[in-house]
Amino acid sequence: MAHLAAVRERLWAAASLLPWTVEAGFEVIESIPAVPRDDASGRIDAEILVLTPE
Repeated sequence: MAHLAAVRERLWAAASLLPWTVEAGFEVIESIPAVPRDDASGRIDAEILVLTPE
């Protein structure tokens, strides 16, 4: 089973989130660049991470 995680902060990337994903028991198996989309709160989805349990 894979999980998707939207990364909304531009400073966070798959590499910088790696320690926390590993600590939570997940592995990033793919990183998908997302088309930046501003929502009503001004957040932007900059990247989508595909996670699987380790």
